[in-house]
Amino acid sequence: MNQNLATTLFPEWTTTPPKFLRTINKVIRRRPLRFRLERAVDGRIDMTTIEQRVHLMELLTVVVQYEVAGDVVELGTFEGKTAVLLTRVLQELGSPKKLHVYDAFDVGYFLGEEADVLALLRQNFAGAGARLPEIHKGYFEQTLPAELPETVCFAHLDVGIGPHPDRHKGVMLKCLESIYPRLAPGGICLLMDYNDGSFSDVADGHPGVRQATDEFLLNKPEKAVTLYGGQGAMGYFRKSGMPAPQKAVEREHMAVR
Repeated sequence: MNQNLATTLFPEWTTTPPKFLRTINKVIRRRPLRFRLERAVDGRIDMTTIEQRVHLMELLTVVVQYEVAGDVVELGTFEGKTAVLLTRVLQELGSPKKLHVYDAFDVGYFLGEEADVLALLRQNFAGAGARLPEIHKGYFEQTLPAELPETVCFAHLDVGIGPHPDRHKGVMLKCLESIYPRLAPGGICLLMDYNDGSFSDVADGHPGVRQATDEFLLNKPEKAVTLYGGQGAMGYFRKSGMPAPQKAVEREHMAVR
C-alpha cells in the first residue's frame, strides 16, 4: 500500500516545515541537542495529524486483510478528506467494501457559513481520484442507526461539535450505541480525539469523547486503547471475537488433508 497517501493527498498534508524552521533545525543538528522544531498543527486546516492518518490507514488495512465482514463507516465527515484517505486505501487494497459517510453537511466552520460542504466533498474525491462514498446527509438523530449498513467492519467516529463536553458526550453515546451492535467480530471502531492522558504533551480538547467511550464500554469486554497521534489524540477498540483470515483458514484445511 502507498504509505505516501498520508502526506500527499492534499497540499496542506505536507510534512515539510517552513523554511525558517528548516534553517533552525539545521543549526540544531550541528549541536548535541536531541530535539527539533516542527510546524504546529492548525486544527482548522489540517484537521488530522500525519500520525492519525497513518493509524487510519493501518487499522483499516488490518480489517481488510483479515477479511472482517461488513462495510466501512465514517461518522462526522465534513469536507471528506479522511473519507478520501479511507477510500484510497480500499482502492489500493482492491477491496470491494463500500464507504458510508454521515454528516449534516450544513455547517461550514472555518470555511464560512455559506460554504457548500457537500460540493467540496465531491470536489476533494474527484481531485484525489477516489470513488464517491455512499453519502447519508442529516443529523445523527435522523440517520442512525436506520441508515447504517447491516454489518460494519470499520467505523471512524470524528464528531467534534465544539466546546460543550456534555453535549459532545451525548452525541458520542448515540453513535456508539448505533455502531456497536452492527460492528462485526474483529471490527475496529476508531475514536478521533480520544485522550486518556497517556501523552502529557497532548491537550484533551474534547473530553466528551473519552467520557462517552469509557462509560459505554464499562460493562463490555472491549476496552479503548490510546494511540499516539503526534499533536493530536485518538484511540480505538476492536470488537471481541477476532476471526482468522479466510486465506489462512483455507491453507490450514489444505494442510490437514
